[in-house]
Amino acid sequence: MKHIALSLVLLAHPVQALDLGKDWMVSDWPAGQSSIVQWSSANVRPGAEGIDLVLDRNPASAVGVETRPYLGGEVQSKGVADTGVWSWRARAPKMVEGAVFGMFLYRADHEKQPWREYDIEFVGGGTTDVELNIHFEDASGRHVSLLGGPKKIDLGFDAAAGFHDYEIEVQPERAIFRIDGKIVGNFGPSDVEGSVWSMGPLRSFVDLWAVQPAQAGWAGVWDFDGVPLTATLETVSLPPAAR
Repeated sequence: MKHIALSLVLLAHPVQALDLGKDWMVSDWPAGQSSIVQWSSANVRPGAEGIDLVLDRNPASAVGVETRPYLGGEVQSKGVADTGVWSWRARAPKMVEGAVFGMFLYRADHEKQPWREYDIEFVGGGTTDVELNIHFEDASGRHVSLLGGPKKIDLGFDAAAGFHDYEIEVQPERAIFRIDGKIVGNFGPSDVEGSVWSMGPLRSFVDLWAVQPAQAGWAGVWDFDGVPLTATLETVSLPPAAR
């Protein structure tokens, strides 16, 4: 898999440039993860070092318009694959309590397919550790995830200080997580509640958002100080067989 540095577009697949409008979708609707965040195309911006995803106050809410008070940035691939290696070269934002920066794989059709998700997430105020998780549904439709909850990984570096490589490899009954080429998670059915494992088409996602109050126990209390958060994507790659 060849990575190509990106300028004003996200790049994936060897020698193929993916235009944000053509090959990647920029979310522009109310976030499903949090009732206080609206995805905005204005918060996905070409920057000096790649594509910037920004989390900021929604200016419409300051003038009395009834809307969600914060704007976040999210991109997702149009290309999907069942197995293979997905990667992101990114610099994390300077995280604060209540913020989440995620690089993850999610079911290609959220309306028709069962929950299927593989996560690398910066959660709350730290940028020296990251959380890994896997989410599926069992035969009854019950949500299941990794036994014991998210796995916290000590990175040994500050992810907001520079660019690093994050990777998820999905095999028929295994998911391998790597950071800068080092395996940091290797999970199979025995690591998931009920030994559930679900295969199907996946899209690549990257997003930056703030939690609603009910999620504060996981990510901390979001108390915006007026300073926007910015994450930067330098490269992204999909499996060569992505369709």
